[in-house]
Amino acid sequence: GVITKDNLQYMLLAGRPFKEIKEVHKDIKDYKKLLEFSIAYPENLKEIIRLGKNEADFDIDYANWFGKTPLMVAAQYGYWDSVKVLLENGADVNKQTLDLPCLESDDSLCIRHGKRSALMYAAQEGQFDVLKYLLEEGADISLQDTAGLTAYDYMMGMELTHNPHIKPTIRGGAAQYWEEKDRKSAFSPKQVQELAPLLKGKK
Repeated sequence: GVITKDNLQYMLLAGRPFKEIKEVHKDIKDYKKLLEFSIAYPENLKEIIRLGKNEADFDIDYANWFGKTPLMVAAQYGYWDSVKVLLENGADVNKQTLDLPCLESDDSLCIRHGKRSALMYAAQEGQFDVLKYLLEEGADISLQDTAGLTAYDYMMGMELTHNPHIKPTIRGGAAQYWEEKDRKSAFSPKQVQELAPLLKGKK
């Protein structure tokens, strides 16, 4: 169907004040399903969490079809305020996406790297402040995706050659990628120098 400007998801994505949204949509239910549409607007996100907590089945980590949580979305796109709000409200910093088999019939639905964490998404996209904050909040640097890559590998850019997500972020403008041999990192060399020991740990 046609999406109109008073469509609930459209209003959330457009960042309309929540008071205005409630005037149009008086009987909102299933607040957990609205989390991912509010990532860019932390004030709306806070309100959705506050109201959602009244529902018995509210889940701060409500995930999409391949297990991507609101925290992962916020980390990927660098919405530090929303990352903070989600973690303060009990989001699991170490939750991982699902390990799904690839269906040969439809390559577009193929998730080549399952079991990703919020830390990996932040590392992949060059989200420096978010990545450091996730580490402070207990993000596990030893987690591996289905290809055996850690957040350190994502930071170094080993993943970027066949990553479907390389495109400008919501706010516009992807980070400048720099090359080191066959790797491309979304971070500057100086940032890599600072992050490497934090993500490598003691091996």
